[in-house]
Amino acid sequence: MTHFSEMLKKYSIKLNKKEIKTIQINTGYACNLNCAHCHVDAGKNRTETITKEVIDDCLKFIKNCRKEIDIDITGGAPEKSEFIEYFIKELRKLKNVKRIILRTNLTILEDKKELIDVFKENNVELTASLPCYTKENVDEQRGNGTYEKCINMLKYLNSIGYGIDENLIINLVYNPLDDYLPSSQKELEKDYKINLKNDHNIVFNNLYTIANIPIGRFEEKLKKNNKYEAYMQLLEDNFNASNAFKVMCLDTINIGYDGKVYDCDFNQMKNLLSQNGKSYYIGDLTIDDFKDNNIPVEDYCYGCTAGEGSSCQGNLS
Repeated sequence: MTHFSEMLKKYSIKLNKKEIKTIQINTGYACNLNCAHCHVDAGKNRTETITKEVIDDCLKFIKNCRKEIDIDITGGAPEKSEFIEYFIKELRKLKNVKRIILRTNLTILEDKKELIDVFKENNVELTASLPCYTKENVDEQRGNGTYEKCINMLKYLNSIGYGIDENLIINLVYNPLDDYLPSSQKELEKDYKINLKNDHNIVFNNLYTIANIPIGRFEEKLKKNNKYEAYMQLLEDNFNASNAFKVMCLDTINIGYDGKVYDCDFNQMKNLLSQNGKSYYIGDLTIDDFKDNNIPVEDYCYGCTAGEGSSCQGNLS
C-alpha cells in the first residue's frame, strides 16, 4: 500500500492551511448511543465533556477573528454538555458568526425539547445523523429502536419549521453501513427525499454523504472481521487527486473538549495536533497562527479523498 503522504508527493500536492472559514468544536465523547461506525468512540460510558473555561476561550478566539466564520458543534452528543445552551446564546451575540451548526443524533432530543427551542430561537442549523431511510439499516448500525425515535423527532422538527422555514435548516447525514464507499450524494438525496416524504411526510434541506474513516470503533470492527487491509486498499484505489485540493482540513480548525487544537476531527482522535508552531491550546492562539501551516496526514486521510470525496459538509465533487 502507498502511504497517503507519498501519494500527495506523487501528485505534487502540499496540504497547507488556507483562510479559516470553519471552526469545529468537539464538546466531548459522552453520548446516549454506541454507534458501530463512530470514529470518536463516543458512547454511554464516556464522561469527557467541555468545560465553561474552554468554551469561554473558544468564544474569545472566535470574537477576535476578523472575518465571518462558521461554527460547527459536534461530539459525542453536544446536547450532553451542560453548557451547550450558554455556548449557543453567546455565539449568536458575536457579529462575525455566520452559521451555527450543531450535529445531533436526533434521539437525544426526545428528552431535551427545551434545547430545541434554543436551537430555533438562535437559528441553529441542525445536521442530523440518519445513515439510511430504512429501519433495518439504521437500527443495525445505531441500535434497536433508533429509527423510530429519529423519525418521530424529524416529524416534530418539521412541525416547528425545521426544513420548511428558510432560516431553520436541517440536513441529514448518510454513511455506509459497512466497508464500502458512499454512492452518489445527488442520487441518494433524491432517494431520501422521496422515501421520507412518501413514508413519513418528512422534509429536509440537504443530504450529506460521509465515508467511514478507518479509525476508532469502525477501525476496530474492520480489524475484528479481517477487513481492514482490504478497506484501506479500496480507499487508495479510489484516490481522487482533485479532492485533495478541497479537503476540509484546509480551511477548518478543530478544537477538542479540552481546548487542544487540531486540523480535523479525525486527527483529533489520533492526537495529531495542529502544527501552528506556537501552542496547542486555543486560549493561547489567534487565527493568524494557522496561516500556511503544514497539515499532518496519515493513511486514514484516504477516506476524505476517495471517490466523490468526504467532509463534514458532504462530498467534495
